[in-house]
Amino acid sequence: DARRVPALPPSADARRVPALPPSADAPLVAVPGCGRGHDARLLAQRGYQVVGFDFAEAAVKEARALAAAEGSAARFERRDIFTLAADFAAYIS
Repeated sequence: DARRVPALPPSADARRVPALPPSADAPLVAVPGCGRGHDARLLAQRGYQVVGFDFAEAAVKEARALAAAEGSAARFERRDIFTLAADFAAYIS
């Protein structure tokens, strides 16, 4: 059928990229509303220190499981993104 939509390329999760361990001076990246952590895990693969935040416990649990399965250095915390500035005031310049 000529109206068929072509298949999407594989997601970034399907393409295994060797993970770079974050160095002590690697930029720290926060991913608010991270969901299952796809963006956070990709950034961690690129050598960033990454912390993903989400309000939903199920999302954080799944993000942690996916990160563990990949050997990702990304960390995930269950937090309210509206209190992050106060919670992490020491890290904000």
